[in-house]
Amino acid sequence: MVCRMWQDQTELHLEEAKADEFELRPKLRVLVANEPRLYREGIAATLRDLKPDVDVLVVEPEALDREVGRSVADMVLCSHVTPVVKNEALVSIEFYLEGKPLMGVNVDGLSLRAIDDGLPTLLSLVDRTELLAYGG
Repeated sequence: MVCRMWQDQTELHLEEAKADEFELRPKLRVLVANEPRLYREGIAATLRDLKPDVDVLVVEPEALDREVGRSVADMVLCSHVTPVVKNEALVSIEFYLEGKPLMGVNVDGLSLRAIDDGLPTLLSLVDRTELLAYGG
């Protein structure tokens, strides 16, 4: 009986340690700067609601380059990827390529195109960026 109680307390202690470890992990930083403003604010609000462990910063597209340098964003969501964004952000997503429901995804210098099927794709990319940046 004493052995079982010790085991239960040890397991509880280990679970608390894992929770503490999780709290110390840095938050993923996402910078949202796409047009139009309504989409930008909608994306940011949705990410804040569904991903409370992610820091979301909304900026005007004109301030994108300056904010990328200041905020050290892990992920940038925008309407036009600039050279600064491409060089500084771990992951960037450019919406509406060629006026179509396509997104350009740049991951640490590797560029690809993907069909923008909405929120599921975006949330998946946020999760993958978090794994890439902090090891999940």
